[in-house]
Parts: sequence; C-alpha cells; structure tokens
Amino acid sequence: MVRESVVHGYRDGAPIAEGCHLVWWLTGIPQVNSRGGGGWKPSCSLKDAATLADESYGARLRERVLLLLFRGGAWRQDSRECESPHRENVMISKREKLSRGFTLVELMVVVAIIGVLASVAIPSFINYQLTAKRAEAFANLGSLAKSQKSYFAEYNNFVPVAAEPGFTLGVAPTTIKRDKTPLNAAFGEVGWVPDGNVFFDYDTATPVDPLTGTCTCTEGCFTASAYGNLDGDASLSVVLYTHPDALGGFCETGQGGNQSPPISGGDRAFNEVARVLVADDF
Repeated sequence: MVRESVVHGYRDGAPIAEGCHLVWWLTGIPQVNSRGGGGWKPSCSLKDAATLADESYGARLRERVLLLLFRGGAWRQDSRECESPHRENVMISKREKLSRGFTLVELMVVVAIIGVLASVAIPSFINYQLTAKRAEAFANLGSLAKSQKSYFAEYNNFVPVAAEPGFTLGVAPTTIKRDKTPLNAAFGEVGWVPDGNVFFDYDTATPVDPLTGTCTCTEGCFTASAYGNLDGDASLSVVLYTHPDALGGFCETGQGGNQSPPISGGDRAFNEVARVLVADDF
C-alpha cells in the first residue's frame, strides 16, 4: 500500500531530519541519505526516490512515486530537492525586507547625486540651446553678405541699412523671435530676406553711412552686423561679416562699443562670419 504524507517530526517512532518535506511510500523501503546509507536525509532528491522505487518495485511504482512527488509539491524543480517547511517563512521574511522601503540616509544620498548631475547637465543644456539659436545670425549674415556683393557687382555700391527690425518695431533684441517684415522692407533693395522671424537685429555699415560706427575705408567695403540678447541680460552679443577694401580698410559696427572685426589666427576675420569675442556670448 502506497502512502503519501508530508512529515514533520517522527515516523514510526524514529526521528525525522528537521525541516524536510518528505513523500514516503511503501513501508519498508529504506531511504537514502547523503552518504548513500540508510535513514532519512534533509534533502531527499527525486532521482534517489525514483531510482530506489524502480529498482525495488518496478516501473509502475516508480510512476506512482513521481505522481505523488509532483502532486504534493514536495519536489522543487529548480534544485530537484524536497522543500523545507521553513522555506515559506524564509520567503515571507525576504519579502518583508524588500518591502520595507528606503531609509532617510539612502534617500538623502540619491537626492545629493541627482543634485550634482543637475548642476552639470542643466547649464550645459542651456548653453547648447543658446548656441543653436545663435546659429541664426551666422546663417543670415552669410546670405546678406552674398546679396550685398551681388548688388555691388551690378551697381558698384553697397547699400547701408540701419538696424532692423528693432527700430521699426520698437522692440530690442530679446529672448523671443520678432517679426521679420521690417527687414524685408529695409533690405529689399539688395534682395535679401531672412529665413523666418528673427532673434537678432541686422544692419549694414558702409563709408557712405557708417551708422554710429567709423570706417577706415572710403569705398568698396561694408560690414554687416547682427546683435542679439539670447540670454536676456544687459549685454548684447555681436556677430559680424566684414568686407574690407583693397588696402584692408574696413567699417566698424556701431553697436557693442564700435566693435571691429575679431582677430583670427593673427589676422582680422575678413569675408567670413565671426563673433566679436569681447562682446557677450549670447
């Protein structure tokens, strides 16, 4: 007769190894311990039980043993061992530890790490945004210079233009874009139109009208300038495109303290878009 039980304590008056769930069958079959001898062992494996049943009573009893082991949940698939009656308590204890939350010290450490990362990442991100916005001035001055040179090739003259759209709109360069319509009208003679609304003011100084700056050339030169205040402080950033005459004379910009073209590699930055380094970055 095959019997199934989960034993805790004693079997037939003999002590059982504490903490082992056992499925035991047909009275009289000796149990295999860890050294291969008789007696109960703390971890009774499926392989030991199945082999013993098969050798002693044939395949039919072996199938019954396997069935009992699987039905009773006494065999643990991951390690192929009988589970301990204390395993459930251990798992509950682990779950309690995992669900206890964080200590105040742990939270303070996490907050400190986030603060350090933010102090590095946020300024870099803001600087990246401002640099991307400043690219507007470089693109527009490059196209404006081409338009002025094309006009000069046909009419032998550069066209001076006061700073727009700030003068017409009455709104100085700021952190938001402004309507480009005044620029369309101001630079209509040279055929230049900016690509969309603008952060910057744009002008062109020539010897005929140096605006509020000065010129060391008398003809055949111009300086196109862009003025912006992307960071919203009290200082303007200045970007120039300076085309000199044959002798190297040029016009300064009338904004930002009559800035002259910046020096690049020991020479003045002529015929290229360049930022005035002594002015504000943004």
